[in-house]
Order: sequence, then structure tokens, then C-alpha cells
Amino acid sequence: ETIPNLERQKKNLYDDDIRKLQYTIEETLQTKKLKLEERIEDLKYKISSLNVQNSSLVGEYVIHDYPAKPKKKLIVVVAFITGFILSIFLVFFLEFVKGFRLDEDTKAIEAK
Repeated sequence: ETIPNLERQKKNLYDDDIRKLQYTIEETLQTKKLKLEERIEDLKYKISSLNVQNSSLVGEYVIHDYPAKPKKKLIVVVAFITGFILSIFLVFFLEFVKGFRLDEDTKAIEAK
């Protein structure tokens, strides 16, 4: 091995290492730069007028001097009507089931 060959190898290694380091630096700087730009855009949007709005009152406040009471008569009438309708439905349903059982019994008797 000669000294010029060793020096050439040293220079090649040195150049390769420098190129690799420059590449990694450029790549990391680019990604960091992109992330910072995105962060800046997000912060600009957050402080823009599109995102920040003051609340406003629409109409007027409604204040009653007395509390709202339930309407007892209306509740009783609605409960009565609902119970009446459900009882009629239950009667028709029970008659339907009873008639269905009788049909099965008559079919069973006729089959014997």
C-alpha cells in the first residue's frame, strides 16, 4: 500500500461521511421545517376570525315570578284515555289468542 492510495481512501471516506451527514441534516431540517409551517398555519387559523367568535344573545330572557306547576287534570285525562285504549286492545288480543287455541283444538279433534 502506498501513501497516495491511503490518502485517496481517506478522502473518499471523508467525502462519503460528509455527504451522508449533509443528507441527514437536509432531510431532518426539511421535515422540521414542514412541521413548523403546519403548526404556524394551525395557530393562525386558531386566532383568525373564522374560529373565534363572541357569543351573542338572540331574543330576551324569559323570567317567571312563579314556578311552573304540572297540569294535574290534563295528566289524569290522558292517563284515563290511554288506559281505556290499552284495555280494549288487551281484550281484542285475548279474544284472538282464545280463538286461535279453539281453532287448534278443533283441528286436533277433527284429525282423530
